[in-house]
Amino acid sequence: MQIADGRLFMKFYNLENIIYRNTISNFDIMIKNLYNGFIRIHILYHAIDEKICGIDIIKELQRHGYTVSPGTIYPILHKMNQDNFLVAHNETVSGKRRIYYRATSQGEKILEQAREKIKELYDEVISNG
Repeated sequence: MQIADGRLFMKFYNLENIIYRNTISNFDIMIKNLYNGFIRIHILYHAIDEKICGIDIIKELQRHGYTVSPGTIYPILHKMNQDNFLVAHNETVSGKRRIYYRATSQGEKILEQAREKIKELYDEVISNG
């Protein structure tokens, strides 16, 4: 990867030459980073009140206008579990194994800190903007 003229260039090589090239703008990267933060906040919020699974949180996020695939949500859930913000347990529902998540006390604390920052940001950007 290299950055030039405000764009990130990703190159994928085969043995002989470049087979694919895609550009991603800095704006796209910034939006993706912001949305990933919003998604994590949604997950923590819902995991405090009830057990959640990947497909349920995907549907909840769709209700809010996000388009999130399983390939995006499951790595986020796994990482949040690894980082001790969520705890996972397995259940069988209609013959299918599901992994359900609940927020840990650390997850609750980080959400409370995020709420304070969200309120401060809202007051500055929306209320006074």
